[in-house]
Amino acid sequence: MKLCCKIINRLDSISSHAETTVYRTAEMNQNKNDSNTNSFNIHICP
Repeated sequence: MKLCCKIINRLDSISSHAETTVYRTAEMNQNKNDSNTNSFNIHICP
């Protein structure tokens, strides 16, 4: 989770819009590929 937070924070410093886009895309992909949740954990931060 720490790694994911660092990635999100980096995106946030670059552009809040980019952060939202990546977060939404990862969330949508997780919903479609529930069996591959681990592949998207890096992009998801609580």
